[in-house]
Amino acid sequence: MKRFSSALILVLVTAMLLSSCHFFEQEKTFTVEDMSITLTDYFYTYYPQGYTVLLQSNEISIFGVMYPFDMMEESELTPESSIEEFGEELLKSNEREGLELVKKDGLSYYFYEDTSEETQETYSYLTMLYKSEEAFWLLQFVCKAEQYEKLESELFQYAASVTFASREAE
Repeated sequence: MKRFSSALILVLVTAMLLSSCHFFEQEKTFTVEDMSITLTDYFYTYYPQGYTVLLQSNEISIFGVMYPFDMMEESELTPESSIEEFGEELLKSNEREGLELVKKDGLSYYFYEDTSEETQETYSYLTMLYKSEEAFWLLQFVCKAEQYEKLESELFQYAASVTFASREAE
């Protein structure tokens, strides 16, 4: 009987570990420039060319681009511009007109899906827009389209965790 109980416990623990990759995850806050985001310790930080930051786990990639106000001479955007104006400018410059800016629970975002020409995989893009005291920020949460429904609440939780340091705190 003792042998059976030990075997059953081992099977249950193994099943738990295999069914929930998130079982041992711990919250971890990542800070880049004036932006902080709370994710899990399953994310790693990269700094690829063309992006301010890339935060990546096995299922989610978060591409971040900071648009400092003092480096936006080529656009008509100013520190007084709104997130809506920033969004319109992004759509024009990326030839993605026609997407609707959604405002929900204090977040402003675009959602779309696109198929990679290289891999022929379809990805979901949840593109969040933010404004800090120093810059506009774009954080693009990306996952495989077939995983989006499963990850959606997690993506919004991560997006809602974004904060910005104020100049007074420095």
